[in-house]
Amino acid sequence: MSELQTDGERVIADTYQDSDQGIVIYSMHMATYNYAIPYCLNKDVIDLGCGSGYGASYIAPHTKSITAVDISSDAIDYAKTRYQHSQLSFQVIKANTRLPFDDNSFDTALSFQVIEHVDNDVGYLQEAFRILKPNGVLLLVTPDRKKRLFPLQSPWNRWHLREYSEKSLARVASQVFKSCSSASMVAPKDIEHFENKRCAKLKWLTLPFTLPVISSKLRFRLLTYLGKFSQPGTQAPVTIKSSYHDITFSKDSSSNLNLLMVCKK
Repeated sequence: MSELQTDGERVIADTYQDSDQGIVIYSMHMATYNYAIPYCLNKDVIDLGCGSGYGASYIAPHTKSITAVDISSDAIDYAKTRYQHSQLSFQVIKANTRLPFDDNSFDTALSFQVIEHVDNDVGYLQEAFRILKPNGVLLLVTPDRKKRLFPLQSPWNRWHLREYSEKSLARVASQVFKSCSSASMVAPKDIEHFENKRCAKLKWLTLPFTLPVISSKLRFRLLTYLGKFSQPGTQAPVTIKSSYHDITFSKDSSSNLNLLMVCKK
């Protein structure tokens, strides 16, 4: 099996365990899948943008079936080889096209750290709505721009087309779904402190490249260029002691690290 290469955005479970940054990012991703389990119990589930497949594999035993899809054929090939379960299947899909599933196919749809990458966010949500059964649920998780960016600043993550506040995400989701409720990711102090410090550093460091007057194509090129000078130094000892089991979701957004929205058809 050829190894799947991380691009700085895709999480690969094995490579995110040997540094504080990796553990924090992996823990936040896994916490969303852990939260989703009650919505997936004995349900037909679709994981939209499954990446390397670790999350879909984690919740597969709790589902009736789970279809995990991604636009990256490399990621799907890796996931198929790495993760097997009788309820789990992986499939490549095309970006910006109709999903290859019938109307009313799934009870639950998961969209974790995906909508910020999508050209047409309303169209993306409309497709999720279409393939959900009546009374189906979409769990939507995305970064909170208030924690990561200055007002009007474009994302410092070069792969993100946009980032959302709670209000802007609700405004988009409510155009498609009849009922949307939001919550916030709340982490223990060591994870929260590390992530807040990382985001504060990046929003200042990248500010010249993320001004609103800079086009998205130029921003991408400039951030890619900046990344060439951000080579990792000597590996620091791991200090994070908490894990994804310690991360919760709450209506209190004072320490929010990610936005969660539960959208009902």
